[in-house]
Amino acid sequence: VHEILKSRSMNWDNTTRAVAYFRKPDYYSEYKKWQKNNPSFPLPVVPVHSIVCREDLLFELELDAIQV
Repeated sequence: VHEILKSRSMNWDNTTRAVAYFRKPDYYSEYKKWQKNNPSFPLPVVPVHSIVCREDLLFELELDAIQV
């Protein structure tokens, strides 16, 4: 996600909304590890248990970003 933002001349500060989808509730702890390793991520995330993400992913992050 960071690289996608970067390709659009944006960064985490441009994020306005984020949802994290977890295939299994146990995977939330993996997200918390990711969040700890990415302290520049500025927003709280709404965690959702869902089968939206692919089977090979621990979680999927959806976000909106704007550039003013």
